[in-house]
Amino acid sequence: MKTTENTIDTAKIGKYIFTIYKRENPTRYPDYPFAVIYEKETPKGKYSKTKTIEHLVKKSYEDCENYVTNLYMRIAKNIKSDEARKNELKEAKKNLNAADFFAEGDIIYNSWGYEQTNIEFFQVVRITGKSIVVKGIGQEVEEGSYYSHGMAFNVLALKDKFLNYKEEIKIMVRPGGGLTTPTKSHGCFSKWDGRPKYCSTYY
Repeated sequence: MKTTENTIDTAKIGKYIFTIYKRENPTRYPDYPFAVIYEKETPKGKYSKTKTIEHLVKKSYEDCENYVTNLYMRIAKNIKSDEARKNELKEAKKNLNAADFFAEGDIIYNSWGYEQTNIEFFQVVRITGKSIVVKGIGQEVEEGSYYSHGMAFNVLALKDKFLNYKEEIKIMVRPGGGLTTPTKSHGCFSKWDGRPKYCSTYY
């Protein structure tokens, strides 16, 4: 927090700090003898534990106070909203039941790749509380789906065609039915809607 001998008042809410002070012999903007500093705490900062967001000059203490009050109220409202969202999420996680979103036999796909788009399909084999257990299944190229350059096409899942060399994977379900990325995996896991998925290759 930046303070001077001329500091008149300070206020803090959450990570945010406001300091009002009287400028000493101001040569720039002499008609604005007061100033307010709006900062955010940065405890992990290498050189400073605070970061100045705004440093403004004002004509009167009342102007500084009004500025601080308006921002303070806005931040307080945001903090309250954030807390409400956190509580809602916490409650949703507590009451989450994977069976509300998935059933045995549902198909999951994973899309991943940097210079190409890879698609993997999985089938739900068990539902365990807040998670689903899936196993890899085969896929086929949709007939007539090759793109003009010949290195991309659409694929479809082959339900019940389990890949014996693939191990079962446990995937945690998020509130709302989204899926996390399992440990030792990468990409984005989602429920398949039955439509062909775009796939590309450089081979």
